[in-house]
Amino acid sequence: MERLRIALIRGDGIGPELVDAALRVLEAVGETDGLEFAYTEVNAGAGAYRETGTEYAPEDVELMRTGVDATLKGPVGLPDVRHPDGTEAGLLGGILRTGLQVYANVRPVLQLPGAQGRLVGHEPGSIDVFDRRYTPTAEGERRVPSDRFTREPAPATDRAALRR
Repeated sequence: MERLRIALIRGDGIGPELVDAALRVLEAVGETDGLEFAYTEVNAGAGAYRETGTEYAPEDVELMRTGVDATLKGPVGLPDVRHPDGTEAGLLGGILRTGLQVYANVRPVLQLPGAQGRLVGHEPGSIDVFDRRYTPTAEGERRVPSDRFTREPAPATDRAALRR
């Protein structure tokens, strides 16, 4: 039986409930496909910031980079948890993108027959959207317009897709 190691960031608010539901799905897939999952809890997000004064521990980012096969993250952030400057604390998007060198969201899309919109003309069920919101630069991240729809991955997407 193949064993996959997964880091879990349960998140804040509704996050733990969503992660629990995702774990039930993973366990069902594991039973069907002969997979076993070993989970490592990672304390990150607004709750972690409230408890420790930091959104995450640096060793946890290293664990997610090198010590697991995947990371499952629930939604993070709580409206009342703030940095001293008033901005929302506990958000992990930029931290995880730069720390894990992941710069793309690959989102499968189903074009329903008869639906109108930007994707009209594509065969239903054949569309993958590479949402390249950020690309790496020497100085950090650079925002890329998120309304680009492509079937060809960008270099950042190539790198993210090759990670295991």
